[in-house]
Amino acid sequence: MRRLLITALATLMLGATQAEEPFRARPDDLAAEARQAAAEGRALVVAFELRDCHFCEAMRRDIYQRPEVQAYYQRHYRTLVVELDADTPLVTPDGRSLAPAFWARGLGVQGTPAFVFFDGEGQLLTRYSGAVQQPEDFIRLGEYVRSAAYEEQPFRLGETPAGDHRPNAVSGHSH
Repeated sequence: MRRLLITALATLMLGATQAEEPFRARPDDLAAEARQAAAEGRALVVAFELRDCHFCEAMRRDIYQRPEVQAYYQRHYRTLVVELDADTPLVTPDGRSLAPAFWARGLGVQGTPAFVFFDGEGQLLTRYSGAVQQPEDFIRLGEYVRSAAYEEQPFRLGETPAGDHRPNAVSGHSH
């Protein structure tokens, strides 16, 4: 009995840990995920990846694991991963059943990693293509979407809130 209780507790703790880590979930019903995000008062962000993508691995290793990134994205977004090379169709946030690569092409995803942001109704807000090398830039990307700045200007890596640029600022692709 004690062993069963310990196993059940460990399983619950593991599930809670996995649920808390951004960009780990790989669900097949993104419409349900969008509804859940809306119920939680959060938006939905989907990271499109390829299994052998070096830049995707760098994001997983160097950005997603950072405590400040995890705290920010857990608070404001429901985060998911879609592998473009997966064969299994998924239900898109707007309720269609499509192969991941076909859906991504329709969204304008042309490379990996790519981040596509949706509202709770499953409607596309904006997208960003490319790896982000600094945790603070990835958090700024989230703020850029939350503030609807994508309606006014493209997101730029390395840009400070005052509009200053670091020498290596790169433009992201936006809606």
